Amino acid sequence: MEVLEQLSAYGGVWLVILTVLILVVRSTTSAADSSDSRFVATVTRPEYRWGAAAIAGAAVLTGFSSLWHGRAFLPAAAEHPWLPTAYGLLATAAITLSLVSYRLLPTRQRAVSYRTLLPVLLVALCIVAANLILEPAPHTLWQQPDEAHAAAITYVQQRLLVLGCFDPDDGLKRPDGVFDPRTAAAVSLFQLRNDLLVERQNDWPYAGKVRRQPELSLLTNPFPWLPWLDKPRPCTGASKDDGAEPGG
Repeated sequence: MEVLEQLSAYGGVWLVILTVLILVVRSTTSAADSSDSRFVATVTRPEYRWGAAAIAGAAVLTGFSSLWHGRAFLPAAAEHPWLPTAYGLLATAAITLSLVSYRLLPTRQRAVSYRTLLPVLLVALCIVAANLILEPAPHTLWQQPDEAHAAAITYVQQRLLVLGCFDPDDGLKRPDGVFDPRTAAAVSLFQLRNDLLVERQNDWPYAGKVRRQPELSLLTNPFPWLPWLDKPRPCTGASKDDGAEPGG
């Protein structure tokens, strides 16, 4: 059980499922072979190769879904919004390579080598990366002492700085992880510039606050370069009065 808990901590449930897949496929190999031969026979079986690729793909897609719905954020993407796309391309290439790398094996390969470890490592890397590079996002961020969510606040502040939502005169100059009045004003301006405060009853109580949807999901959009998807509009050019709270 401790081993499964460690696997879950680093790779989430997907790494646990991959481990179970390896054990199941290994149980179908010949018990008379050496441990090395059984390992090679396991990772070269079509059931393992396609199953492992499907598990890694599900882990990557789950990560993108979390970004899309604002349930998680990629800290490094605060300044570089293209990073999720780059990660998706690298993960796709790694999963594809894990499927075809078995062709590099010599005929009747029985000893463990870098060639036999390559597909296993590629799949495991995709799963672990999908779990470790993303940070979970809180349901709502607002102006209050909240050290537990400092990383999420820092991400939001950096994104708003890039979008020019802070007052150039007395606004925040660099992220500090504190949701202060300056951050609240920048969030309000971002909301107004992106038409996120439309309904008085549902939206206005959240002026100056960051919800998973729509504010954070718009900031964490993993595909900002796709023209048919919503992407955050910059606040540059907006007046200070635009950042006032509705009804204020």
